[in-house]
Amino acid sequence: MNKEKVKELILDDDTPATILNAMMLSLFGAAWYIWELETVQSGLKVYAEVEDYSDFVEDKLGALIVLLTNDRFYNEWEVFENIGHAFNHNIVFPGQLQPMNVEELNWVLYESKLIDDEYQSFSSDVNAYIKTVLHEEGTVGEVEDIYSISKIKVFSKNILDKEVQSVKIQRVKSYKLLKIQKLNEYSLKYFNKDLSAHIEY
Repeated sequence: MNKEKVKELILDDDTPATILNAMMLSLFGAAWYIWELETVQSGLKVYAEVEDYSDFVEDKLGALIVLLTNDRFYNEWEVFENIGHAFNHNIVFPGQLQPMNVEELNWVLYESKLIDDEYQSFSSDVNAYIKTVLHEEGTVGEVEDIYSISKIKVFSKNILDKEVQSVKIQRVKSYKLLKIQKLNEYSLKYFNKDLSAHIEY
């Protein structure tokens, strides 16, 4: 990948984690996974000839290293939450409780499965976190399949609540669709690859 494309991607707050991972693999191979984040930062700055780059990109790169080098994403709810915020373009505040909403939860489960070939089962702590988010927003689903939005169901018996929650589930579907469309746009622009036939809507 040429210098100008790398520069565009690391200065763009919205560059998806999946695209950043592909960029790093094209530049440095899988060896980058075991680098310290500071090494990644300095390497990108030198290569792209920039003094600094997006804080959101930095958070996503750090999240990718954790996701792909250890099992903390699957076992520690705090790490799961931090990676979730990074993948959803939110500012990450380690050590502070910042519950995700259902849209964000759905996306981190979906995108992490796209990125990690060794996707694992979640610990009881992470499962409890996921179920709490779903319950507090009035939805319920099987944790192992929640990355597929079709598995989320409304559990309220009140008709008015059901209508409200149905709208909420449609909102989650729309959020995921926009994310997937954006991901494909970046893939086409920077890698000339159309992902539409390879990703689940």
